[in-house]
Amino acid sequence: RETSADQLISEIKSTDSELLINIRLFDIYTGQGIHSNKKSVGLGLTFRDSSRTLQDDEISLVVKEIVTGLEQRLGAQQR
Repeated sequence: RETSADQLISEIKSTDSELLINIRLFDIYTGQGIHSNKKSVGLGLTFRDSSRTLQDDEISLVVKEIVTGLEQRLGAQQR
């Protein structure tokens, strides 16, 4: 709960991916269904390559790298 959305965004930006072009915070929730020492943060990630269409597996790999990094460095959990 102490981790700010800005910290999450900074960690995501540190991911070495040229495909990630935008991060948008769209929700922060605490309350029913969320443990009292946690919060839910909703982030929208936009991926793009100017020269070709991206494939689902490429995006999945980047998202997995981001989630793993957030888990290891900040103790975040994907819901």
